[in-house]
Amino acid sequence: MSLNPVEAGKLLFAKGMNSFTAAPREGLNDLYKSDVSSEEMAKKSEELAKDVDEGKSENPEADVVTAFMLNKTSQLKAIVDEVKENPKDIIKSVDESTLEPKVKELITDKINEVVADNDPKIQETKEFTDDIALLDDALDKIRKNKAWDDVRKEVESEPLKRKREELRDKILKVYGKAEPEPKEGKGERRKNHH
Repeated sequence: MSLNPVEAGKLLFAKGMNSFTAAPREGLNDLYKSDVSSEEMAKKSEELAKDVDEGKSENPEADVVTAFMLNKTSQLKAIVDEVKENPKDIIKSVDESTLEPKVKELITDKINEVVADNDPKIQETKEFTDDIALLDDALDKIRKNKAWDDVRKEVESEPLKRKREELRDKILKVYGKAEPEPKEGKGERRKNHH
């Protein structure tokens, strides 16, 4: 059976995405940050394999394993580099593929994890977003508390809502967005003090 170039590309993409989704998050992040190119890894793999084939290797068993691992790692590095450069395009390709919906979701989630893990702005705002999630949980518990009347719920919720807005404003500041206009009836307009 012979594959045309398009079918071969799809097969390699599918195999690569399988490796990508199966790889540990930390390993993908290490590859994301690595300055060694996939081409350099592949070249080193070929050199080791050639040395083993030609009897020049001092430790053939170890060199065969290293060559194999470098080859696989170079393929994974190529995918990680593509994710690094074009995450939206990769996600679009996945969405347009014939993969099962659950597989598409798994790949998209993995891409988003790797990008988020390595985006300095996301890292800088992670503490704020984590705190917002905790505040949202607390606000939800207050809303669902059947023992409290609406006045008590409002009194308990108000400081949490203010804190949530403060955190949201900090996130917007990191992303270089102006502070949002206050809602009508909430006092004077805020002024940027830059």
